[in-house]
Amino acid sequence: MVSFAPSQGSCNGGMPGNPLQPLTCNLGTLASGASATITVVAKVNPSAPEGTILINNAIATSDYSDPNNGNNNATAATMVQTNADLAITKMSDTDNYKPSTTVAYTIAVVNNGPSDAMNVIVTDNLPDSKHVIYQSDTGGCTKVANTLTCNMGTVEPGSSKNFNIYVMVKGSRGEVSNTAMVSSSTTDPSIANNTSTKVVTVKGGI
Repeated sequence: MVSFAPSQGSCNGGMPGNPLQPLTCNLGTLASGASATITVVAKVNPSAPEGTILINNAIATSDYSDPNNGNNNATAATMVQTNADLAITKMSDTDNYKPSTTVAYTIAVVNNGPSDAMNVIVTDNLPDSKHVIYQSDTGGCTKVANTLTCNMGTVEPGSSKNFNIYVMVKGSRGEVSNTAMVSSSTTDPSIANNTSTKVVTVKGGI
């Protein structure tokens, strides 16, 4: 629970999910025909699965006899819709390389939230290379032809995972472009930051 604000009276904070410790508010006296409101803001657990139904129940009581108790209880049901804004950045240790030297790339994936990002996959279409070495936070990388696929597992909100790739590029001088993409089984509300391209230049002598 993030906050609660009664229009009158006061509240004692409870423990979300614990029916033995509910939020309790004393609204004082309500005149006939009058009303009072309580605004409650709650934050969904980032690991709550997609489709989870959250139930919130409120009960009104009074010191005085109520001739109709049938309308003293109200329930709201909310379905969890997960989404996680993943962002990927690809960097190199320098922008210029000599022919037949190794290009060192670092790929960083960050989850901007609000939910856990599940089954995070990074796909990197490597340049035509003589030799490739890759080191991942998770170790879950496979290479088929020039495509490197890394399973980063679950990335929690506000956290990041990195891995390094060392590539000895074939060919001689010129620009070498390399693009990495990130995806997840969790809905991403903004895919514009799911791709990162790094261009380096191979130049100079041998």
